[in-house]
Amino acid sequence: MPYVIRTSHILLLPLLVAGVLLAGCDTTEPEDDAGEGELITRVVLSLTEAGASTRTITVTAEDSNGDTVIDNIQTLTLTAGQTYTGSVALYNDLEDPPENITEEVEEEDYAHQFQYTVTGATGVTVSDRDLDRNNLPLGLTFTLTVAGDATASGGAALRVVLRHYDEAAPDNPTPKQNDAGETDVQVDFPLVITD
Repeated sequence: MPYVIRTSHILLLPLLVAGVLLAGCDTTEPEDDAGEGELITRVVLSLTEAGASTRTITVTAEDSNGDTVIDNIQTLTLTAGQTYTGSVALYNDLEDPPENITEEVEEEDYAHQFQYTVTGATGVTVSDRDLDRNNLPLGLTFTLTVAGDATASGGAALRVVLRHYDEAAPDNPTPKQNDAGETDVQVDFPLVITD
């Protein structure tokens, strides 16, 4: 016996599909914004020399074509025997006007941490990161020291990583102490050391 499609079945099909689609959408906002990663399209690193000169070096890494991949990275040139006071700023340039993500990291300091790693160089150290409200490292500001005999290979870099801790809360620093967190942004600034 052939199967007969009734007009009433055809009319019910779009309603059934719409119901399934609507049931799958969650329109509620998350209760804690700290659980959301940030969209970062530009990282600005500023280093001010200690001492009489107080010269400031600024390097930028940015998303050059709007695909949210940071791929245009400037080279950081440091002087041997110099100490720098550093700071980092973050932006989402896909917003108009650009959104300053640094402010959000400051507000949710308990759920963020910058990590700085030097690769391919000797005699370059990062220390004295600023602290969050729970006295854990935050790293929006830091000290970078270049020894007098510091050297850098052709592939040397200063890696800047912003880690995000979804489970951290203002009164619960445990995830930040015991969890690797998720990476919001990672940039390897090519590093050159001059005399």
